[in-house]
Amino acid sequence: MISPMTKVTKHVNAFTYTRKLCLMSGERPKKKRKSAEVICSDEKVEHVDTSAIDIDRCPSVTLRLLGIHEDSTLFKDVKTNGFGQLTFAQDMGIEHKQFANAMEFLRSGRVLFTSLDAMKRTFDILGADEYFRQYVHASFITQHSDSC
Repeated sequence: MISPMTKVTKHVNAFTYTRKLCLMSGERPKKKRKSAEVICSDEKVEHVDTSAIDIDRCPSVTLRLLGIHEDSTLFKDVKTNGFGQLTFAQDMGIEHKQFANAMEFLRSGRVLFTSLDAMKRTFDILGADEYFRQYVHASFITQHSDSC
């Protein structure tokens, strides 16, 4: 008896087949975003230069939310409003200041957060795993101890 395929297996198979068809027909896979506008919960907009984000430093969930994960063709298109702005920060309750500080950290490694709890909470919402949480904690402690 052949075992039934799981949803994930079906999705991966469909992706592989679709990608092969695109490559054989000469179509190009979906391009990664070079920049994005993200609307935050306080209705302020942050322009994100996604090409400047250090992908090795960024949680994969955040990359997917921004539409720049290398496997983003596996996932639904990111949710936007009528102006083409990404709405995940608004939907998840992230205010502009926290989101802008998070993006600066992902671009440059600079910690602009004044509270470790606020920094951890923001990155938890953005999909940080345990390894990234430790990195955030160490970066915050190091940079704030240097400024004293």
